[in-house]
Amino acid sequence: MSKWRKTSCGSRVAMSLLELIVSMGLLSLIMVPVVSLLGTSYKVMNASSDRQSGNYTRQVALDSVAVRLAGSSQILSSSSSQVTALLSDGSQGRLSFSRGELTWETPLGVETLIAGLSNARFSVGAIPGASLPAGELFLIEVASRGPGEPQETWSSTQIWIRPLL
Repeated sequence: MSKWRKTSCGSRVAMSLLELIVSMGLLSLIMVPVVSLLGTSYKVMNASSDRQSGNYTRQVALDSVAVRLAGSSQILSSSSSQVTALLSDGSQGRLSFSRGELTWETPLGVETLIAGLSNARFSVGAIPGASLPAGELFLIEVASRGPGEPQETWSSTQIWIRPLL
């Protein structure tokens, strides 16, 4: 006869405390890697979401600039943080970057195109070998930095500014 005695509860055989502890230990050995994998997946998902949000912010900024400068005929002045263009209706518009905001200023008022950028820079130049009627190429680059990102992520677009003939 065995020294271990199984007790019964109705038609069920009860589990000993030792069996319960062993089964819980095995379950924890299985669950620790699963929970760790879920935690890593959650961090990757959040980082990806933050990157996608930054990409969207930069693309909205670039699209807004392209819409405002569509039909411009001349760049009147430019620096690394602002550019003034002669618009098709004869008025002037100024695109500028300051304190994380990209703004568009016309005689009608100032409009914030996008906020939440970490940096922006503008450059205007002619294509080598192009004649004056070909116009100028306006390059705008905008950057954003998501939470926890070690460096800024840059996006750029080029807009062709052609003089009226």
